[in-house]
Amino acid sequence: MISRSNVVKMFFLTFVLILFIACARAQSPAPAVSFAKASANPCLRYQPRDFWMVGHLDCRAYFQFANSSQSGNPAMGLALNQYIQAIEGMVGINLQTDVQYAMFYVAGNPETDLRALSVIKGSFDNSAVNMRLGFTAGLLMKAVDYNGMTIYENEGAGYCFPESSTILAGDSGLIRQSLDGIKIKGSRLPKNLERLLDKTNGASIGWAAAKPASFMQIDYIRSFKEAQPAFAQRLSGQDFISVSFEQASDGATARALTFFSDTAKAKNFHEYLENWRKSILKKEGANIFFCSFLISSETSVEGTFVRWNLQLTRKALSDLMKTKVVLVPSE
Repeated sequence: MISRSNVVKMFFLTFVLILFIACARAQSPAPAVSFAKASANPCLRYQPRDFWMVGHLDCRAYFQFANSSQSGNPAMGLALNQYIQAIEGMVGINLQTDVQYAMFYVAGNPETDLRALSVIKGSFDNSAVNMRLGFTAGLLMKAVDYNGMTIYENEGAGYCFPESSTILAGDSGLIRQSLDGIKIKGSRLPKNLERLLDKTNGASIGWAAAKPASFMQIDYIRSFKEAQPAFAQRLSGQDFISVSFEQASDGATARALTFFSDTAKAKNFHEYLENWRKSILKKEGANIFFCSFLISSETSVEGTFVRWNLQLTRKALSDLMKTKVVLVPSE
């Protein structure tokens, strides 16, 4: 039986993989990027009560991006098509044509109780998908009525169809929280998160927002926290930060955004960030290319918001993958 923690890890790896493939295949000039508030995403109405991360992938925008050049890497294109076919075979949904929105929520302790919920919304037929899932997972699932809604679940994980062309899948407890929440009128987003998503581009290929204090608990991020305590402390003090990915020439642009309670705090963090970026290259034992990669990025302050843009081009990603960490600091 696949554990819930492994399912979550597979989901994150998939999210990163499809963004990487898109960057690797993009070669044609980037189209003009429009802007839409991420806070207006219809999948946000399904937010569970307890979550510390939310992310979204615009599947149609992604595949348009990935297929924008016929001269892209054929091996990666083949891998992507095989992935699409495998998913369609299991659940009856074609990610390229049937899905408009793909959102995920993450809750619980990252190391001891990690839980996730995905929201898939598009043009697929619920009954057809339910029939396909009946063949692939139906024998393991038990149909449970919850406030007039049928949840198919087993060992704490499940799925349901809350409305037309929409499926919730993941932790059973989060599914129930989501179904309870859609009965509440008006926005249920935390105010600071809503302000942040108002400034985050929902028309981008993908975006995510998270509470730094929560993801700083992940083991492999703790090493960064120990190496950069001042930066980590400032970052952990934020309610939420967001990251979005937009198409650019030869790849994509990553845009990080954080919100402060007043302009003075935003300006102070921006100044600290600039000084940190300029000084980190001199740190003994640092990854020279990676530090140069950071320094080549751009930061700006806009009122109570601080923005950090980073170019993720095919060449930069290729060089980064080949780069090794150099000298260990001497004692």
